[in-house]
Amino acid sequence: MGFLDSIKSSIKDKAEDFTDSIKDSILDKAEDAIEYIDDKVDAFDLDEIKNAGGQVYKTSRETSTLCHTTISKANEVVAFGLEMKDTLDGLSADGTLQADKFEIIKDLVDGDRIREATALAGELGDLALQCVDKSQDMMEAIE
Repeated sequence: MGFLDSIKSSIKDKAEDFTDSIKDSILDKAEDAIEYIDDKVDAFDLDEIKNAGGQVYKTSRETSTLCHTTISKANEVVAFGLEMKDTLDGLSADGTLQADKFEIIKDLVDGDRIREATALAGELGDLALQCVDKSQDMMEAIE
């Protein structure tokens, strides 16, 4: 074997060693990356995430229904207030209160409509608290 063949063989051996070294280094880094990803995936329980998502969806639907009910009831309270205002505005067209109008005022204050409006206002408070509770349930499910 000649001198050139010897150099050629030496370069070939060094290139193979270098290639093997790079290949081993790349494989080691790839294995480390795969292990890291596996550890991260194991840290998340996919079933738990799926269940939490389902819970958030269910609770958000319930919250949406509560909010629509709250808006509807609030509109009823506003309509009643406007009705009372219109009634009271019509009682003294000339600036004086007539005696027969006292019965209308008494009915407004003591009648079934005012009790309904008061009960409706109480329901609004309860609905608002339920909305807050549902929102907190969603946040807890996400955590």
